Amino acid sequence: MSAEPIENLRAGTHLFIDANIFIYAFLGHSNQCRDLLGRCATEEVLGITSLDVVNEVTHRMMLAEAVGTGVIKRESVRDLRGKWRETAKLTEYWAQTSTIFGLNNDFDHIPELIVYKPTDV
Repeated sequence: MSAEPIENLRAGTHLFIDANIFIYAFLGHSNQCRDLLGRCATEEVLGITSLDVVNEVTHRMMLAEAVGTGVIKRESVRDLRGKWRETAKLTEYWAQTSTIFGLNNDFDHIPELIVYKPTDV
């Protein structure tokens, strides 16, 4: 099976949206990811994600904001230790992450949707 570019997904496609898709879109690293989330928002394609993914996005967006505002020098949780006052002032990461809930994604926690294991191998 060959990989297809994201923009070639047919309307009505159901797909699992992992953390990197959200992160690359929110940080402006990928127009393809941004456009895919737009297609999910208009229900052209059905995005499926999990609360675990939202947690990962929240974590990584907080680290990115902390680096961007100079609270820490690199994206490392260890570097945030003891900086609770500065961390409490970070708010943009949640504003971005919370948009996930308005994108018409389905939220599921069924592991079978996350990991496909062929049975006829």
